[in-house]
Amino acid sequence: MGVLVGLPLVALQVGAQESSGEETVTRNLSDRTSVTLLAGATLTSPSGTFPSLIFIDSETPTGLKRADLAETGVGYLWGINAFFPTGSGFGIDLALGSRNEVVRYRESGETSPIRMDLQWFHFGISCRYFLLDPMTGDGEEGIGSFGLALRGGLSLGFGPVGDRVESTLAADSAGSVVVVVDGSFKGGDPFCTAVGFSGGVEGVFVVTEDIEMSIGSSYTGMVTPVFSKDALPQSDLFLSHLDFVAGIGYRF
Repeated sequence: MGVLVGLPLVALQVGAQESSGEETVTRNLSDRTSVTLLAGATLTSPSGTFPSLIFIDSETPTGLKRADLAETGVGYLWGINAFFPTGSGFGIDLALGSRNEVVRYRESGETSPIRMDLQWFHFGISCRYFLLDPMTGDGEEGIGSFGLALRGGLSLGFGPVGDRVESTLAADSAGSVVVVVDGSFKGGDPFCTAVGFSGGVEGVFVVTEDIEMSIGSSYTGMVTPVFSKDALPQSDLFLSHLDFVAGIGYRF
């Protein structure tokens, strides 16, 4: 009688172990494909002189802006990033989005301040490596854990799909600002395709078994000038960017 009762109990215990084994399958964070929606700020620092431009609307040249008058401009970016694991903590990132970059030069005794807004269609490809690569799994496994990754790669900007240049005089005695140049290139595109190399760091917080939140920062140095040599042969204006982004992603 004791043997007959004991056999079902053993079977139930084995079944429970097998069932629990299926529920606790775990993988590293870097082993899961993810798609993330990102948005943030981009700080643009120009180097070199800003060329003197003339627009049909105003017929007034902006005047040449010296390199030492360059300032950091604050713009914004948004996009989508897909991560594809390759193993051993490594993976490939593909990014698509839009960037609004602000180029600024302050006024001097000889020239007025100038601001140029450029909106680019952005594509990036980079390699990501996880320094901290927590285990995640089904249910509550890994929830609340934190991952840290380094990334570096290629950044491309196409367009721009929008541009605007504005140059102003200092405030007059009445306190108003007089706009002396305000225009865009309207299809007469003098810009180069933007090519640069970037590197950065990203932190990932595991919210649920499939949802993650991330924050990151990256620096991009451009290797192509803003204006093409065909349009402005003497231009030496280059840009660099410091980006701060936050995102929410889904892991597969």
